[in-house]
Amino acid sequence: MEQSITEKINVAFAGLTAAEKQAARTLVQNFPWAGMGTVDDFSAAANVSSATIVRFVQSLGFRGFKEFQKALIRESALRDVSPLARADEAAGPLAPKDSGLVGVFRGAGAWYVEGIAETFANTNMEELVAAASILSDPSKRVFAFGGTFSHVLAQHLVSQLQLFRSGLHYVRTGSLEMSDRLSSIVEGDVFVCFDFRRYSMAALNCSQIAAERGAKVLLITDQWLSPASKYATSTLIARVEAPGPSDTMVPAFAMVEALCECVVDALGESGLKRLRAIEALRGGEI
Repeated sequence: MEQSITEKINVAFAGLTAAEKQAARTLVQNFPWAGMGTVDDFSAAANVSSATIVRFVQSLGFRGFKEFQKALIRESALRDVSPLARADEAAGPLAPKDSGLVGVFRGAGAWYVEGIAETFANTNMEELVAAASILSDPSKRVFAFGGTFSHVLAQHLVSQLQLFRSGLHYVRTGSLEMSDRLSSIVEGDVFVCFDFRRYSMAALNCSQIAAERGAKVLLITDQWLSPASKYATSTLIARVEAPGPSDTMVPAFAMVEALCECVVDALGESGLKRLRAIEALRGGEI
């Protein structure tokens, strides 16, 4: 799998200068538009020098701004590709025709494993630590939202973490409950948004509402970045490419599982104390 621009940023981030990190954040929060103009346009948006922008793109492995911009344009074209278009452009079957469905099954498994490996290898550890830190703060309420398919990730995050801390709420898409949840968000809360291509307008709108109400927005998205990234305090990226026409949530599920492990570790004894209390109640079959 070819490394995307956002993944290049994640890998290089720790070694960037403060000004280059500012350029990186500007691009991530305004992807891909921040990089679509001139060098001077990008530098003005990031409030850094033009020379910083040139050094930034070179730190990502590009020879210059034009090469970086061409890659950005290619990637932005992938953001809204439909399942039908992906099916039409598929390179071929997962396995040789004579291997049958077993070969297809094994090929899919290999693809998912690679997607998980690429997701973990290209994770920005500063963003991961920031995400785990805000989710492990028991004083902060957490609201989790997902789209048509990604809502299962939001539900899973809440189900996993509610064993170890309170104040977790799943925001169900398109419901009266969604309006109720959003209206109750206050400064200091955390809004976790799952949004993958083809991106949800609801995810963008809900993230904006949460940010305007003072919540920290944690976005979990793909390497092409949801438009909701403009409101995100922290952004985590999971691979979604699959060999078939539909994108996969497998690497994102692995990301959620690993993030929950980090949160539980950060909670420490307080999390285990809650788990013991819950297990005791379960033992009473209430």
